[in-house]
This record gives sequence, structure tokens and C-alpha cells, in this order.
Amino acid sequence: MILTPSYRLMPLLLLATIFGCSGPKLTTTPASWEEIENEINKHAGKIVVLDLWSNFCPPCMREFPNLVNLQSENRDHVKCISVNLNYTGAEDDSVEQQQAEADAFLNRINGTETNNVGLVKNFISKDSDETVLKKVNSYALPTVIIYDQSGAVAKTFPDDNSGEFTYEHDVLPHVNKLLASQIKQEQTEGPHDGQEK
Repeated sequence: MILTPSYRLMPLLLLATIFGCSGPKLTTTPASWEEIENEINKHAGKIVVLDLWSNFCPPCMREFPNLVNLQSENRDHVKCISVNLNYTGAEDDSVEQQQAEADAFLNRINGTETNNVGLVKNFISKDSDETVLKKVNSYALPTVIIYDQSGAVAKTFPDDNSGEFTYEHDVLPHVNKLLASQIKQEQTEGPHDGQEK
């Protein structure tokens, strides 16, 4: 299946944000970068889309519903993981304090996504935003990293050629290319484990 952006829900997202509608309570899971890498590795065989975001980043929050749509539209071949980077590591900052902000955002948008935000594995980094961005060789938020089915980095946004990016114009075409390659490979290899065509 080739993925397309779902913008039909955007007006509902705006209304839910204004009126505070929400589904079941969602919480981010505090995790170190090493724990997040372990989560990525658990999904070998799938395309993994890792979205690094913050509540202080309007483009991050604007694009987040598209991450949710990507996950809900292709659960079998794609795993989406979000990592909130609100935590700066400053003395007057704490993961718990920033987690409340991240969780509030997830719960605000959840009611408009037919409770699909919970399909995305949502973390908040216990490492500072600067530490994580250095580990992934990025300089800005949002950052989206696409891992192929073998777990190798296939594409990172923003890259040297782009500044601002969107799921519709940048992320989805790369995911679709990987999906098309996977489908072609599955058709070429044929049935497995003694199954008949």
C-alpha cells in the first residue's frame, strides 16, 4: 500500500486543541538515547520513522499528526517512534516537568486522531536535547530519521539540501520508495516456509 497524507482530520485537530478534547490518557516513556536505539532495533524488518520533536517547535507540532497518520495507515510495514526533546538539561529543568507538557500535547491531539496517537511509540528523552541532536548529527528540530528494514539509516531530515520539510513532500516519498522496494522483493522471493502461491 502506498501512503498518502490525511488532511481531512486537520480541522478536527484544531477544534480539539481549542476545546481540549481527548481520548484515553497517553504518557510518554522517559528513555535514554541508548534505550531508544534498542526500541528501534526491536523493529528490524520494518521501516522505522523516528520523529524528534519539542513543544517549543511549532513545525514539530504541526507535522505530528502526519506521523500518527503514517503509523495508522500502514501498521504492518512501518513503525513510528516519537521522541520529545523538551528537556534541556538545565539546572532548573527536569524530565518530569517537561514530560507533563509533552503528554498534554499528545492527549490534546489524540481525540482527533480516533485514538491513534497511541499507535506511535512515544518517548521523552532523559538526555538533553543538545546531546540527542549531536548523537544523530542534526542541528534542528524537527528531525526525522527513516531507517530501512535492515535498521540502517536511509534518510534524515533536515539534510544538507533542505531546511524546512514536511511529511507530505519529503518523508512520505522516501517511506513509499522503501515500501515499494520491500513489496517488489517479497513478490520476487515468493512464498516462504513451504507455503504455496
